[in-house]
Amino acid sequence: MKEIKSFIYTRDYTDGFLEEDEFDSPEEYWFGLWCIEAIEHGVLNEFSYHMMDFKLTEKHVHIMNNGKKFILQPHKYTPDFSLDFNIFMPELLKPIVSHLFGKIVNPSDIGKKNISIVDVKGQFQRFGGDRAFSLNQKMTMEKYGIPIHKIVPEKFFKKTWVPKAIVAGKKIPRLKKWRDCKLLEEIWAEQS
Repeated sequence: MKEIKSFIYTRDYTDGFLEEDEFDSPEEYWFGLWCIEAIEHGVLNEFSYHMMDFKLTEKHVHIMNNGKKFILQPHKYTPDFSLDFNIFMPELLKPIVSHLFGKIVNPSDIGKKNISIVDVKGQFQRFGGDRAFSLNQKMTMEKYGIPIHKIVPEKFFKKTWVPKAIVAGKKIPRLKKWRDCKLLEEIWAEQS
């Protein structure tokens, strides 16, 4: 079984960048870079990756007619990111990210943080990943009252901004994939 990497990235994190191999997919890496820019510009206080588990079902043992046990293991779900939004973020950026705001129903966080839980998906899901996510999303909402936001980076970056680190190719200044996306510096420049 693959080991799940996890970490918390805060404003005080000294490295300043992330490595792609720290993530399960390129899309998660891209979103991690977006989160770093969001921290640098005061949108997020911190973000965490694979730090939170939700136990959605308990273990179930059923004794069959022949006396044998039929065992269903508990089901646990680990979303990709937890985002702690800065309530004092720049006014210009609030409408851009406001669709992600939410509260966690966790006594230790109530009144302290503006947290959203995010699962990052690619545009095309092989092996039914979207169906599994949809079930996990519904079960998490039903059991814990916590919405899980699905983020598809290519669509999300059009609504917000694309991280500067992934815009350019080796030989071209802007990859075709990101042509319709703005950089954060372009959003700032439009307002000045």
